[in-house]
Amino acid sequence: FALSDIESGQLIVVVEADQSETLMQTIESVRNVEGVLAVSLVYHQQDEQGEETP
Repeated sequence: FALSDIESGQLIVVVEADQSETLMQTIESVRNVEGVLAVSLVYHQQDEQGEETP
């Protein structure tokens, strides 16, 4: 899901991932896009039944 405001140049993106590592890699990929000034993780929820920590 993505929502943009052309006048302000802002883009809001919702990212879902099965693992935290995948989420962080996606955030880093967006951060590396030319013209992107900032990327912020605003909300993070992890289900108790989700990934296992080694």
